[in-house]
Amino acid sequence: MEAGLTQSEFAQALERPQSFASDIERGLRRLDLVQLRDICLALNIGLVDFVQRFENELSVSKGAGE
Repeated sequence: MEAGLTQSEFAQALERPQSFASDIERGLRRLDLVQLRDICLALNIGLVDFVQRFENELSVSKGAGE
C-alpha cells in the first residue's frame, strides 16, 4: 500500500523510531491490533478498509498461484 511517506515520515507519524518502520517493511516485526490501528491512522485509512484491502490482495495472489 503506497502512502507516499518515507520510512522516517511514517515512523514520525507513529512517534516511533525509523527502525520500527523498517522492521515492519522488511517483515521482521509482527504487529498487534493497537499498532495496526495506529498505522491505519497514520496512513489515513480505516482499519476495516485496510483489512478488506488486505483480504482482497490475498485472494488475488492466491488465485494467481493456482
